[in-house]
Amino acid sequence: MAAQYLADVARQMIAEQGNEAGEHLAEAIRALRAVGDTRGARLLQNIAQQVEQLEGLGVRQIPRRTMIRRH
Repeated sequence: MAAQYLADVARQMIAEQGNEAGEHLAEAIRALRAVGDTRGARLLQNIAQQVEQLEGLGVRQIPRRTMIRRH
């Protein structure tokens, strides 16, 4: 997968989940490994790496306490 796509997905996850994005990805990776989905776990692991890089840079698109409204 293209690195830009993974970075975009990571930015979206940070925007939606804030500081918990990495924790949610870790839980999802463990769940996928438990059922034997190594390809899915690898994809989420790549996204998690992008999230860690973005969090390390302090990149935030949405302020922390801003509600996300879905229609």
